[in-house]
This record gives sequence, structure tokens and C-alpha cells, in this order.
Amino acid sequence: MATNQKITKRLVDQIPAPEKDQSFVWDTDVKGFGLRITTAGAKAYVFQYKNQSGRNRRMTLGKHGSITADQAREIARELYIEVRKGKDPLADKSAHRGAPDVCALCDDYITRHARPKKRPRSLEGDLSLIERFIKPEIGAMKVQDVELRDIEKVAALLSDKPTTANRLVALLSKMFNLAKSWKWSDTNPTEGWQKHQEFKRERPLSEAELQRLYRVMEGHANQTACNIVRLLLLTGARRGEVLNMCWKDLNFEKGVWTKPAHNTKQKRTEHLPLSDAAIILLKQIRDLCDASAPSKYVFPGRVPEEPITTIKTFWGRLRKEAGIEDARIHDLRHTTATVMAGAGASLPMIGRQLGHTQYQTTLRYAHLYQDDLRQSANSLSNALNALTKPADEN
Repeated sequence: MATNQKITKRLVDQIPAPEKDQSFVWDTDVKGFGLRITTAGAKAYVFQYKNQSGRNRRMTLGKHGSITADQAREIARELYIEVRKGKDPLADKSAHRGAPDVCALCDDYITRHARPKKRPRSLEGDLSLIERFIKPEIGAMKVQDVELRDIEKVAALLSDKPTTANRLVALLSKMFNLAKSWKWSDTNPTEGWQKHQEFKRERPLSEAELQRLYRVMEGHANQTACNIVRLLLLTGARRGEVLNMCWKDLNFEKGVWTKPAHNTKQKRTEHLPLSDAAIILLKQIRDLCDASAPSKYVFPGRVPEEPITTIKTFWGRLRKEAGIEDARIHDLRHTTATVMAGAGASLPMIGRQLGHTQYQTTLRYAHLYQDDLRQSANSLSNALNALTKPADEN
């Protein structure tokens, strides 16, 4: 049974339930807007229309009580406009229901991008951010529904760690750019997010700390890990570069270590001249290799044909024994740069040693040359004084 009259709150409250099946009241104001009443007395607002194929479609707008008649009418009015434009609201709703959520985006990002293209350590970092922050906070949201305020909500969880928050949003930005290329979304909700200011941390080991570190390593039981630390200091290389060092990449005759592009941060092949001390150390390591189980890696791990993947736990114990509480493994690179500067190496030479491709990156060590610059400035002023000294003073 169906009737036509304007749907109002009074009408909805007073209309009786049908004796059988269900009855409808169709609004005289908005075409397609109606009220459905069941035999049990349940009342719900609906919208009925014909799609482009001429097929009748009906969708429920909400139960009476959860929304008012006026609210339902406004929704129906907007839907009617969409239908007039040729859209199919019910089909769009169904498509939205089946649209990928952020969890699916995370999984596809890892499978299709991170695993084949990123280094193990970077992949590990992405997985950690995804599992700890992204999935728990916005994982259930549809990719197309995520907005800037949702990004801000996730980033706020790391308000006390601004650098990590920047990495988190950078990861989300990459993921949503991929979502755009996969036609999962039309926008990247990270656009407009204000990046936190970052301050580069520099913590080179002091001369006394280096002396204590070497003394502890001399008698340490784990000389393999100690040799990794020694090479980090002797070369200024990144941890991953040393851990993945292969014998075939070392030319002892020329004293050169060729770092393959897939092991360097800039993803380009680097040729690093080795110091005499580094060559001696590497030859000692080679002589101690197990001839019965040769490995292509200088520092083979427990898994066959795989290198050692981390010395984080070892480093924590080693620095504690040496009384160095707050230094990271990466600070060994800063230590190399500091020692080189103290020995008279120029900034370009330090950059070459550390594998920097941008001179601006090496400029962070410019402060190490303040005394030299002051001496140079004094020499300049003395020369100018001599040149500009009045003739009568001679």
C-alpha cells in the first residue's frame, strides 16, 4: 500500500503499521523520498529512483529516530540532484563498500613497492611505522575517505619525536601517491601537512672515549663485531655498507673498496680508497675465514649465504663497557669526520670519504674548522693592515 503526502514528524509519529507486508508514504515535496512502515511498526526513510538503465533502485536513508524527517528529506534532495546528473547513488555506495581500505594500501605498498625496491633496514622501519601507528589508527578507513585531519591525528602520536613524525608522514605520502596511480584515490591527504623542523644530531666520540672503546675491543670475546666497529671508524662507511661488504668488492692490490649501487644510500657505485690500516685489518679477517665454509661476505651471518644483519645489541653492550652511554652506531661516521678534520683533511675530502653526493651535506662539519678559519681571518687582517699602512709609519 502506498500513499502520497508531505512527510512530517507528526505524520511519521501518527501513521499506523500495516496489517500485512509493508506500506509506503511518498513525499509530495521531493521526488523519490519516502517512508517505509513494516507490520512490526518499524519506520525508515527511503529514496527511490531509476538509474540510467531504467531500473528501479531503492536505498534506505536511516531509521526514524536516528534521523529526523527534515534531515532525511535534505539527504533525499541531494540524492535526487545526483540522479539528475546521471549518477547511481546505490551503485556508488556499493562501490564504496568494496573500495580498498588503508590496511589494504599498506599491504600492497609493502608487497609491490617496499620489498622489491627498498633496503632491508628501510623496509623494517616502514613495517614498524605501519604496524604501530598507521593500521591501528586509520587502517579500517577507506583510502578515499582519509583526510588531512586524519593524517594530523596519526602524526600527533609522535609529537615528542618530530623526526619520526616526519618519516611517518613521508611514508603515508608515498603510499597515497601510489594509491592515486592505482586509481584508488584522487587526492593525497598528506598535502598541506606542516613538516616538523629537524635538527641534525652530531655526537662524535671524544678522544678519551675512542681510547676506552679500543681498549675494550682489544680483549673482547666477539672480535667479529669489534672488527665491524673498527671498519666503520676506519672507512666512515654506513653500517649497511660494511655489513654487506663482499670479498669480490675488495681490490687489495689497488687498495680500493667498490661499493655496489644497491648497497649505497645514493644507489650509485662508489670506489673508496682504503687506508693501510683498513687493508691490514681486512687481510687479517680473510686469513681467519673458515676455509671449509667460505662465504662471499666479509662478515657472514648465521644464515648460510647471508651477512650479519645487525650489531645493535652488541654495540649497546660495548659502549656501556667503554663508558659511552649516549652514542649511536651512526655516530661513528661523525667520529670519522671529526678525526679527519683534526688531521687536516679538507671538507671535500671528508665528503668523498663519507660518500656524500651533495657538498651541502658535508657543510654540517664546517664548524670543525672554526679555529682554522679564525687563523685565516687573522692572516687576512694582518695582510690588509700591512698593505694599507700609511707611508709615514714605515
